[in-house]
Amino acid sequence: MPNTNNPEQLNVTLKEWSIVCDALVQGAQIILFRKGGIREVEGRFKTEADKFLLFPTFEHQKQSHLKDIWGYLVNNTPPKDSVSIPGWCEVDSCYLIKSEAEIEAIEDQHIFNELYLTQRFEFNPYDPLTMLILRVHRFNNPITVPLLPEYMGCRSWIKINDEISLANSSPVLRDDEFEAMKQKITDCIPKALKYVPPSKQD
Repeated sequence: MPNTNNPEQLNVTLKEWSIVCDALVQGAQIILFRKGGIREVEGRFKTEADKFLLFPTFEHQKQSHLKDIWGYLVNNTPPKDSVSIPGWCEVDSCYLIKSEAEIEAIEDQHIFNELYLTQRFEFNPYDPLTMLILRVHRFNNPITVPLLPEYMGCRSWIKINDEISLANSSPVLRDDEFEAMKQKITDCIPKALKYVPPSKQD
């Protein structure tokens, strides 16, 4: 697959479990579920950017939250002084998941187990679960940046000091592969509310 000779640069990152970042850049899933971090405004997740770097984290990542085949791959020994950014994503679409039935309908489209997603859904039950469908790009070589104290804490979005070029990256999936996975997901959740995130509003 040809490289994306993209002149853009990014410093906006979304923090996500390292194992989930692996699944995204390997094409095992194209979705993320979020409710928000402790230090976020009102404790709620907001889609603050339509393009972002993946910032792997190791806090709260547990084997018991994943399907067996992925749980065995969990590594909870992070590098001490740096973080390896494996790729970047563009938000294709956003949905609000309001029922456990919708979660169950897309069970085969992600690496999480039923117990974990039930816990996430029931956390602050009055807030729906946000699901992002992502177009994922993988760097030919992961980008290593210093792990600074200001990057720590339970926040979804952080801006790193380094501007990362998106050149030398490639889409994880071909267009037809991505559209097929997306169609399978959206067909399973016909009643889910699709919304335009603030980052894409005029």
